Amino acid sequence: CVGCVWCGGVAIYLKSDFPSELINITSHLEVVAVSVKLNDIELKICNIYLLNQHNFNKNDRKHIRSNP
Repeated sequence: CVGCVWCGGVAIYLKSDFPSELINITSHLEVVAVSVKLNDIELKICNIYLLNQHNFNKNDRKHIRSNP
């Protein structure tokens, strides 16, 4: 989050047995994302914290999805 006040927080906890990789996301929202390999499936998990005053809109979603 660039230029914002941290109020909440996000986390993803994974068992160390699962191969995983952090996905870097640049956003004004508090966002954390990981890619996890489960057998032959790659699963991407994203957690987002929204302040009560912030409306999550279509542009926010597009911005997060445009990150790698």
